[in-house]
Amino acid sequence: MKKYSFINQEANSNIKETLSKDLYFIRGIAIALVALGHVIGNRDSGIRQLYDQDLPYMGWIYNFIYTFHMPIFFIISGISFSIFSSSNNSYTKFINSKFIRIIIPLVCWAPIYYIFRTFSGSIKFSLTGLIQSVIYPNFIFWFFHALLLATVLSFFLIKKLSSKTIYYII
Repeated sequence: MKKYSFINQEANSNIKETLSKDLYFIRGIAIALVALGHVIGNRDSGIRQLYDQDLPYMGWIYNFIYTFHMPIFFIISGISFSIFSSSNNSYTKFINSKFIRIIIPLVCWAPIYYIFRTFSGSIKFSLTGLIQSVIYPNFIFWFFHALLLATVLSFFLIKKLSSKTIYYII
């Protein structure tokens, strides 16, 4: 099956390296905006909960950041998927790469976050809850589950559907 890409297959590595650096830069800005959005918070969280009167423009900034801060990660992931992954890979090779890049960080960080939440008193510890922190898209880790589903589904559709139109829709 022919692999469609935003850049030509024969493109030199300098173009891919530049794109990779640009994507890392954009991702860094997006990470900073997510952090800023959480610091500002809504009326029940973040610095806005500390004041009787809402801080000037904080609600507007919060709402603005929340209009795009998570979709930008999916857009970056989609562009990276298009440029740097190969539809010639086997399902096994692709799933292994996603396991290393998505599942292992999830399995490492979700239990740590769960334990911190139990120490803070916001939830009660249970072994079931600890296991569920990895399996279910809870807390801040919903993104890992959604990204895994989106990338595996996209890879499967690209392998099964050879239409260039379908590729660009995905």
